[in-house]
Amino acid sequence: MNCCTSKSSAWCFLRLLSVYLGTSVLFVPMNASAQSLGPKSASLSAVEISRLRREADAWLASTDDIALRKASGELYPLIDALLSKGEDDNVVRYLARILKADPCAYEYQLTYGEILARMGQPEILQAKALQAMQRAEDDDTIRRAYRLAGQTPPPPPASLEKSSQGSPELILVRLGNVSDFWMFDLRDALSRKLGIKVSVAQFQFSAGPADRTGLQQFIEASRRRLLKSAGTDDGLFEFLSAHGLTRSVLETNDDEVLHALRLIINESEGEAAAQKLDTRIESLRHTGMQWDADKMLFRVEGSVVDFNRPHRWILAVTDLDIYSDKNNYQFGVGDINGPVGLISAARFSAKFNEENPKRERLTTRLLKQALSTFGFMIDVPRCSTPDCARAYPSSLQEHDEKSDQLCAECEAAFKKALGQEKR
Repeated sequence: MNCCTSKSSAWCFLRLLSVYLGTSVLFVPMNASAQSLGPKSASLSAVEISRLRREADAWLASTDDIALRKASGELYPLIDALLSKGEDDNVVRYLARILKADPCAYEYQLTYGEILARMGQPEILQAKALQAMQRAEDDDTIRRAYRLAGQTPPPPPASLEKSSQGSPELILVRLGNVSDFWMFDLRDALSRKLGIKVSVAQFQFSAGPADRTGLQQFIEASRRRLLKSAGTDDGLFEFLSAHGLTRSVLETNDDEVLHALRLIINESEGEAAAQKLDTRIESLRHTGMQWDADKMLFRVEGSVVDFNRPHRWILAVTDLDIYSDKNNYQFGVGDINGPVGLISAARFSAKFNEENPKRERLTTRLLKQALSTFGFMIDVPRCSTPDCARAYPSSLQEHDEKSDQLCAECEAAFKKALGQEKR
């Protein structure tokens, strides 16, 4: 439906853009999940502590777990502040209630268990530590859980070394801040699937600067929607034209795209809303970093060239978000019949997807992508069987829906490429 005035045209465009970007019209970021606890805050003012105490006391009498779950992220700074004051009794009271609504906050489950252990209930700490060891996704919490359980975590990987051995070997190396535990879990899963030696090695990589930021992605998405809307909405087209914002200008000038957005928001909602857009733009300059997958793969190839040999493959695992000129994001990329591949764990983590931590789920996601990428590295074509681990997914949902098993055709091709055919 076309809009008849510049203001209504602007509003129509804003509604379309907000739906497209998954944000509110004023481009306020989506709420972080309760698991995204943010920095610890033990330095709250007395006024803030008093206010949060009143909120926490109200929650003690509430039975609304759904609402408490949403509010829990605001209460954890109070927990940190009370811990710094040595108020163990109050911390236990509050955590006993909060963790019923937010049971997968493993960092605070460990804190709760530590205090109860000091109060004479060490068995509760042991149980919580073992659970966090198995399910938490971040290194700090996992290592803390090992310590509290009285167990020694696996040693760090050895350095990548040259090898003259000719037996098939897949080596996992990390690029960025990937957890050692993610790497160990993936190693074990791949070893079971492939039937060859799979190891984890340390190697120093430089990913280089990000190839684009959240602001660049925002501009591209806005440009596409802006040009599409202006092509079908005469009112919006006339509004933009009156400000010298022609199609050719918007197609080539990022600053003019932002200028157009500000004009539209100011026209439809006023200067205060336009200022909120400016604030959002500034935040986007430093967030949403992405790296070009092909460029990163090229860097990895150049870094490990001296370690290559026949029947030895190196798969880099990164926590950095990657993309290509055809895809807004990618899960992995690999050389066709080449020695090097790259997979990204960025969009598989619970933190990215606002999910409860569950390392088994993360390992399964990584395993499917590793099998897919490794298949290209050993020259196995892309699979067309829908539930094969190597079927192409267009989203994380489709990735999760796939099996973690190779179909019969892919399994046979893997065995042939790896020299495992029965003679």
